[in-house]
Amino acid sequence: MLALVDKYLRGRPEDAPEQREFSGNAHLIAEDNIAQRRYVRELLEREFPSHTPVLEAGDGETTVELALEHMPELCVLDIQMPKLSGVKAARAIWRIRHLSVVRCPWFS
Repeated sequence: MLALVDKYLRGRPEDAPEQREFSGNAHLIAEDNIAQRRYVRELLEREFPSHTPVLEAGDGETTVELALEHMPELCVLDIQMPKLSGVKAARAIWRIRHLSVVRCPWFS
């Protein structure tokens, strides 16, 4: 799996996996803390009900895979996550696809 992410960090746009299209505008939440991820999900679903689906990832590697596969309109990333940091995940996503990524350090 890390080899796949490393490929995205160093790769070219033509190396990206095929993207799937959704009827709505998907959002992606990347947060390893389940309670915080649930809070952000509820907030997005309440404030942006037409933006579906809301995708969730608990680590950086899954974040990159979901972002490149589904091309969400917005990605909200925690900075410190298992397997791959939010910063490295954002770089991998930006390198292949220029998506809107919000990096959020959570303080609790």
